[in-house]
Amino acid sequence: MVYEPTTRHPNGARLLALDGGGVRGVMALEILDEIMNRVKTRKGLSETCRPADYFELAAGTSTGGIIGIMLLGTGYTKPDSPSESWFQLVGVAAEVMEFSTNTNAKAKDFTRHMTTLNLRGEHKETKYVRLNPSLGKSQIGLADYDKMAELKKMARDYIKDERNQPWINKAVDA
Repeated sequence: MVYEPTTRHPNGARLLALDGGGVRGVMALEILDEIMNRVKTRKGLSETCRPADYFELAAGTSTGGIIGIMLLGTGYTKPDSPSESWFQLVGVAAEVMEFSTNTNAKAKDFTRHMTTLNLRGEHKETKYVRLNPSLGKSQIGLADYDKMAELKKMARDYIKDERNQPWINKAVDA
């Protein structure tokens, strides 16, 4: 069965763009999980929100591309369990890290493209939110799989930081 998202954005498609970064891609998953939980709370939903219900498109480089494919999948659902998508947010991190092979890919900055896009009338309402957690002084390499707990903690600290709340809420509102 072809999967039909439960929401449609009135101003067009929503793109989930994920940077690569090898094992550091787990930080993007932690932040996305927080965004989906906030959407659930804000809308008063009883079930966990799926990214496939809130993003029409996903793109990324390296690990980010793999995460995008795994979260939005192929657009198909299990015929005997239509409420389940092929890929759920829970447990994706381990799979992503297992399949991640191109650790030298660098993400392209969308900022200049979004600025240009917003100048066009038909895309004037396009919103762009970039969440960019810092590794601080940590020396975590692209293949440091033994530092997953440290990366998750950094992502949670990023989420809790008051300076980041406006950006996270802007992503939830989009």
